Amino acid sequence: MSGTGKPLGEGLLRIFQRVYALLTSKERKTSILMLGTAMVNSAVEVLGLAAVVPVIGLAVEPELIHRYDILVQVFEVSSVFGVQSERDFLILISVGLVVVFSIKAVVGLALTLLQTRFSFSVAHRLSGIMWSYHFSQNLEKLRSRDSGRILAEINNWPGSFANRFMVASLSLITEFLVITTICIGLLAYAPIVLLTVATLIGVGTVLIRKLTEARLMAYGQIQKERGPKTNSMVTNAIRGILEVITFRAVEP
Repeated sequence: MSGTGKPLGEGLLRIFQRVYALLTSKERKTSILMLGTAMVNSAVEVLGLAAVVPVIGLAVEPELIHRYDILVQVFEVSSVFGVQSERDFLILISVGLVVVFSIKAVVGLALTLLQTRFSFSVAHRLSGIMWSYHFSQNLEKLRSRDSGRILAEINNWPGSFANRFMVASLSLITEFLVITTICIGLLAYAPIVLLTVATLIGVGTVLIRKLTEARLMAYGQIQKERGPKTNSMVTNAIRGILEVITFRAVEP
């Protein structure tokens, strides 16, 4: 359950719906591409994790090379490169593992860059909308508004929306796909292990959520209230200094 008494899944669905509602038709089409990048990123993550297990198994028990036909074939092919022993073969696949993880890191960074650029392009558009909204008001109404709140709505809130909701949503989708793939694999080969891991993770997640949810909500509310006030203090200080200089109260 979430802090508002609604199920967590329902809360996440509402977040996705609100994010989608703020997108233009062109951005919604691009979001489908971003969803594709999340799926590719999750596949790369799973493949990277899957590459670790055989290497660890061979490092613990090198004799496994001769127990599986595919490893025997790879071992025979690697002899072309001068590999003559299990130790040499282990070094070769370790180097291959480093290459795989390097490729995974590059692909992950590239996909994350695409997702982040898209998210903050949306934030830039929303910032422009907020600018147009505030400065299209009449002078009296604009003067009556808190300058710190205007500054927060134009500069801070769109960026927070991109970082906390759009980028976080894409990361959440990626992690969900990775966990789902791992769970399917464990369910097929070791259901007891899946049940044990799920229980441990579930209990830990619930405890952490209960212990931190109220505090995080309080911090978020403090930031929401104090952010505009801080902006007001800064803008008022700048205006005050400019007025002092303008009226030659001090040397510029």
